[in-house]
Amino acid sequence: MKKENFKSLIIFLLINLIFANSFEFQQVFIYDDNIFKFSQKDLDLFLKGEKDKDYKTADDLITAFGLKLNFYKTAFSLSLQTEYKGFLQNRKKSYQEYQTSIKFSKINLIYSFLPNYYLRNFYQKPCIYTEHSISLKIDLENFLIGIKNEIDLYNEDFKYYNANSFSTILKYKKDIKINYQIINNLTLTRNWLINKLKEKEPDISYFQIGNEIKIRRRGEIFDLILIFGIKRRDYLTKIDLTHKNRIDYLYSLSFQIPIKFKRTLSIIFGYNFEKRICQIPYKEEFEDIKNYQKNIIFLKLVKGGKL
Repeated sequence: MKKENFKSLIIFLLINLIFANSFEFQQVFIYDDNIFKFSQKDLDLFLKGEKDKDYKTADDLITAFGLKLNFYKTAFSLSLQTEYKGFLQNRKKSYQEYQTSIKFSKINLIYSFLPNYYLRNFYQKPCIYTEHSISLKIDLENFLIGIKNEIDLYNEDFKYYNANSFSTILKYKKDIKINYQIINNLTLTRNWLINKLKEKEPDISYFQIGNEIKIRRRGEIFDLILIFGIKRRDYLTKIDLTHKNRIDYLYSLSFQIPIKFKRTLSIIFGYNFEKRICQIPYKEEFEDIKNYQKNIIFLKLVKGGKL
């Protein structure tokens, strides 16, 4: 994190701490075995020393901390949240994310900002983007409906990837005999490109459908959480042969064990698995560099309370 950004963050947090009603602090330790989402072919090249020298390791240890401040008023509540993730070896991957949430009764408006996120190098050039997203969610007891708009702005070398996507969200939540909770989250996403494309530039416009099922068993000392997810992304271009008729399947599986020590203190142990299978009939050789899988293990400390 740059010095100027760090100072601004500290001043911002100190000022808000004075007026906040409550807080939540998170400290997370993470191991990610494939931070750049390398395919098996990319991993083999990296181990042979034939991959971009800008990468220190293919895996990494990550330390993360987050702080959420809550402000309560009669008509609404306001939350300010920030999270920083620092990579031990590949420091270029480190990033800071910010989020503001305003809730009026059952309506929640959320704005998220992710500046200068380093994805990885392509064609020996760093690919960096900034993400803005705004979501509107309405909580109707067992149902939650919402819409999300996300704008991604890439650096000069990759600005043809600039995109504007809209998602509709439908979530169903059901408690079974108090001890069990099942949440089904269905998301539909349509992506449009912002820039007018030049000849031979890639067209990544797509339609995506995703569904996630979360099962939680509550216990006196610890809970058990199991999450299954699948997404299908269909690219819509009729011209770009690197994306024409391309279909991506993204599978995810995770479990978490939150252990409650006190009312305001808990430790969460977790594991995430993610896999992408890519099908490109016009460019089959690209499938070998688009497919990937990764494993993440994490330990999270969560502390909350009133101020």
